[in-house]
Amino acid sequence: MGDTMDTPRRAPAGFTLIEVLIALVVAVMLCAAIAAGLMLVLRQEVRSADAQDLALAVHAVSAARTLDPGAERATPPLIGLTVDRSLVEEGTGDGKRAWDQWSVYHPERPSQRLRLLFPTNLTDQTHRLGDER
Repeated sequence: MGDTMDTPRRAPAGFTLIEVLIALVVAVMLCAAIAAGLMLVLRQEVRSADAQDLALAVHAVSAARTLDPGAERATPPLIGLTVDRSLVEEGTGDGKRAWDQWSVYHPERPSQRLRLLFPTNLTDQTHRLGDER
């Protein structure tokens, strides 16, 4: 009974090196996930803003074309955007129809385009009347 048990000494309260490293790894992974989510949201915001710019430009081209359909290149000045016009034909023979295709896009991102089709304004259509007169 006189024997006293030796109690083991306690380590000072604190974290071990492994616990600290695990906490750092978890914190880095959390920061990376937050940064990736933020980049995704910002990228979508830029795409949305670009789409709005292109839609406004298409409305401007449409308005200019409607106000002056005979103009060869009826385009308003669009800052930072490029407007292309090309002729699109469909059908054959007398049933052929021609359209003006207007493409509006950012020069930095030519794959993002908005296209608008207008009937081609041919000034003289009498040659197509033929025997109908």
